Amino acid sequence: MSPQKYTWKREYTLVLVANLVYLVLFYIITNIFNN
Repeated sequence: MSPQKYTWKREYTLVLVANLVYLVLFYIITNIFNN
């Protein structure tokens, strides 16, 4: 049970990081088009 929980937590962190990168890229692209 413990290793499975650790793997789930690692994947969840990976998803959060991916969402953060996506938001940053979206913000940069929006600023480029607005300028």
